[in-house]
Amino acid sequence: MFLIIATSFTMYAQQNQIGKEAIVKSKFIYESDEVSFPSCHASTIAETSDGLVAAWFGGQYEKHPEVGIWVSRFSDGKWSAPVEVANGIQHKDLRYPTWNPVLFNYDDELFLFFKEGPNPRDWWGEYLVSDDNGKTWSHSCRLPEEIYGPIKNKPVILENGNLLCPSSTEHNGWRVHLEMTPDRGKTWERTEALNSGEKYQAIQPTVLEHGNGKLQILCRSKNQYTLSAWSDDNGRSWTDLKPIELPNPNSGIDAVTMKDGRHVLVYNHIYLKDNWSQRNVINLAVSEDGLNWNAVVLLENDTDKEAEFSYPAIIQTDDGLLHVTYTWNRKLIKHVVVDPEKFKPVPVEEVWGSESQTNAEKLGFPAGQKVLLLHMDDLGMCEEANEAGKYYIKNDFIRSGAVMVPCPNADEFVEWAKDNTDADIGTHLTLTSEWKDYRWAPLTEKSKVPGLIDSEGKMWRNVPPVVMNATPGEVEMEIRAQIDKMIELGLRPSHIDTHMGTLYGSPDFVKVFLDVAQEYHIPANAIDLSNPKVAEFYRQAGYPINDEVIGLLADYELPKLDNFSSVPEGKNYEDKKDNFFNLVNSLEPGLTEIIFHPSVETENLKSITGSWQQRVWEAKMFADPEVLQFFDENNIVITNWKEIMARFE
Repeated sequence: MFLIIATSFTMYAQQNQIGKEAIVKSKFIYESDEVSFPSCHASTIAETSDGLVAAWFGGQYEKHPEVGIWVSRFSDGKWSAPVEVANGIQHKDLRYPTWNPVLFNYDDELFLFFKEGPNPRDWWGEYLVSDDNGKTWSHSCRLPEEIYGPIKNKPVILENGNLLCPSSTEHNGWRVHLEMTPDRGKTWERTEALNSGEKYQAIQPTVLEHGNGKLQILCRSKNQYTLSAWSDDNGRSWTDLKPIELPNPNSGIDAVTMKDGRHVLVYNHIYLKDNWSQRNVINLAVSEDGLNWNAVVLLENDTDKEAEFSYPAIIQTDDGLLHVTYTWNRKLIKHVVVDPEKFKPVPVEEVWGSESQTNAEKLGFPAGQKVLLLHMDDLGMCEEANEAGKYYIKNDFIRSGAVMVPCPNADEFVEWAKDNTDADIGTHLTLTSEWKDYRWAPLTEKSKVPGLIDSEGKMWRNVPPVVMNATPGEVEMEIRAQIDKMIELGLRPSHIDTHMGTLYGSPDFVKVFLDVAQEYHIPANAIDLSNPKVAEFYRQAGYPINDEVIGLLADYELPKLDNFSSVPEGKNYEDKKDNFFNLVNSLEPGLTEIIFHPSVETENLKSITGSWQQRVWEAKMFADPEVLQFFDENNIVITNWKEIMARFE
């Protein structure tokens, strides 16, 4: 333990030295006792012929109706007292908060764009103009409908003379678009949303210039990466958004293209090693191509995870220096001056470590934590499975399970689950019927899915015949029918998974599985195969894990598992428990789903399956005090798909 603490402290000390020599000045724009507002956020900065001007919104707290836009000017070596220049009483008696100011010097006229409205889904764009470098301001002008102006980050003047504003909306999911005006705001046009297909959730782009009409935007995202897109025609059309190597904890960023052609990004890096994540670290990175980034300056690094340094803005002034402003713990605005000539770029992985976040960490679970999703398979298969499932759920031992909708007792369990809203019940997508005498057929009319049916008119007994005979279209038709039936019965599945792993039987089946999950917005038991060790394990187990499958899972946008397993068999009950304990002890940190098949003991169960004894042991195993004590002593977190999706959303 001492070694771990010492190593972490050494890294922390080393990180705090990154770029220290490049910092020229670091100072608050004002002190708390100099202003009437206790909270502030979303600063912006611009250079004028008379010095710097900064702005932010301040008030009781974000979203409070009395939040206004405040401005301070820097001249003669100091910042002036903040002055409120805009608030929500300009057009209506009903006061709304004002948000996210953006300053921009447009040919010696200083524009101050901002938002007004009850929330980011319903706000609109406005702006003020100053012709005396921010000393006085015009009355507020409202932007045209569907034009929002720059959202958080500054515009750029393009080579063709157009003003390009990076913008976004939140009223129909997070959407990024660009707005252009050729005539100082008299007329406007906007692009379509770059992410209208909801591939990635992103807002608040910042623009980089690569010359000859080539532009790049970087965006904040909900997906824990910084997203990038490119334009070769001065911003009129754009490529799809794609992640770059820098993680993003759903926090605002800003960037600037310097006079020497290099690009500088200010952002919150996720500290992967010790989970000092979110907004308690803020730093600068530099790039020559917009793709490969090196760490250059660490602005803040607080071990207190509740600390917040956020919503930065960055510009380069005529003297070549960089000026950064950012929110400091929601109380103050900090101004830092940086000399880019003193940058000593260091590969990001050398500063922060090259470890990837687990999918559990991405959902907000602590770093290094083993998080188990214990899952009851085969609910609805028979009465015995239903009774065991109900016992676990009613007694709050295990809540998560999935129903085999084509099976004889599926409807009965779904009806019961509708009245037990704490239950986490999904659809166990079923394309096989494995038992000798206890069989079932597809829900879809047989003439439409002949590839799913064996000579007895039932589903195939195992996976290979399904892969060899069924088309992806037939598979999609049947799994949609199973999901839709549960919904028609009045229970929307909390998740979907695959009986006997059939939907991982071919790349085409995987694609259908993941596409359906994303269309319904119901998470699948999708396994993250970006870890080569995990991918190789499933490859050795006989699954067709190739680059196509790995790519499909990489692009899947709902929560993913770090690993997947099943409760091991045992020679007797005690042996089975020991094998389970050994399995859990062998797991690496992250989110692992472990499936089991609980059933109560009856003669009917014994006639159905030769694995009846294992299932009976599993029906009491997770109510066993020894197992519960094992979870507690080993700091094992138990979750389910409802919690996972709540964290994800």
